[in-house]
Amino acid sequence: MRLTNQAEPPKSQLTQTGTPSPTPLVTRSETRSSKCTFRDAAYGQESDMPLVEVTLTEGRSPEQIRALISEVTAAVAHAISAPTPNIRVVVREVPDTHWAAGDVTIAERRNQK
Repeated sequence: MRLTNQAEPPKSQLTQTGTPSPTPLVTRSETRSSKCTFRDAAYGQESDMPLVEVTLTEGRSPEQIRALISEVTAAVAHAISAPTPNIRVVVREVPDTHWAAGDVTIAERRNQK
């Protein structure tokens, strides 16, 4: 999508230098609900933009994290028919000494075994 016949593009479509972005993929649509919706330029319609956050203890390989991202993305696309480009997945890795349940960290639980 090229910006044509517009005096000034919206700020959301500008790069850091202030020049128009050559091909904006999504533009924000205002909504009053807590659900984030976007007008998807490729699909020409408003669609959900799901965000999935996964928190794990450290220790998995980059390949395992990448596989997790792919599987979560596919599951969300299948479950709610969201376009794959709209799905966001954030993976956070936490040290096992920084995650506790019942005042016992995961590291302490592992050491008790």
